[in-house]
Amino acid sequence: DTWCRVSPWAARLRPRRPKLLRRRCASHPLLPEPVTTIGSHCILEIYDSPARLLDDPQAVIEALQAAALAAKATLLQTTHHRFEPHGVTALALLAESHISVHTWPERGYAACDVFTCGEQTLPEAACMALVEALQCPRYSLRRVPRGGELSAPAEAPRTDSDWT
Repeated sequence: DTWCRVSPWAARLRPRRPKLLRRRCASHPLLPEPVTTIGSHCILEIYDSPARLLDDPQAVIEALQAAALAAKATLLQTTHHRFEPHGVTALALLAESHISVHTWPERGYAACDVFTCGEQTLPEAACMALVEALQCPRYSLRRVPRGGELSAPAEAPRTDSDWT
């Protein structure tokens, strides 16, 4: 799924729950076989945000905290690093996975990832919280289902000799 919207419209966007994926059954290529996912990975690109917010580690951490709350996720820890002359990378470790934000204040740009596992979390809501907290007038959001091939046979564990 991909969205590219302007923020006032985004406020009305309802978060969507992970969907049941469908893939082709090997024995019957025309009959789909249901496959559930283990999580959702949202890729959010933020454009034209105020440089003062994107260069402020505390503002980015507060945005992460708001995103974790909006996602109904369990926030375990946050960490960040401020780059010179500008830019911040911040990470929220969740019991359900993570949220990350990487900023380029000189461009008004931030690259964000929200990866959550389980059906109780709302990763799209976390993205909308980031859009609001970072005062973003323009963004792009893509959702990627993760782990959809869980019903496939497991591979044998790899050894060091498999990589040489």
